[in-house]
Amino acid sequence: MAADALKGNNLFTSDGEHIGKISEITLDVRGGRIAYAVLASGGFLGMGEKPYAIPWSALTLGTDEKCFGSTSLRTA
Repeated sequence: MAADALKGNNLFTSDGEHIGKISEITLDVRGGRIAYAVLASGGFLGMGEKPYAIPWSALTLGTDEKCFGSTSLRTA
């Protein structure tokens, strides 16, 4: 899967609540792995969104739904 295919994917909590979209992927160059997914959340029409770095290990890919989920993330 190409890294660009990951950008724009929705992210949901384990309760099914939408919390944002993946805006960037950061790499661990030394380890050769994805380190973080940057989540864009909040704002309106793409303005005022705040970035949040989510450890890649905290995410699971729902291949049927074509989105990501996390059991460790909660909304405030």
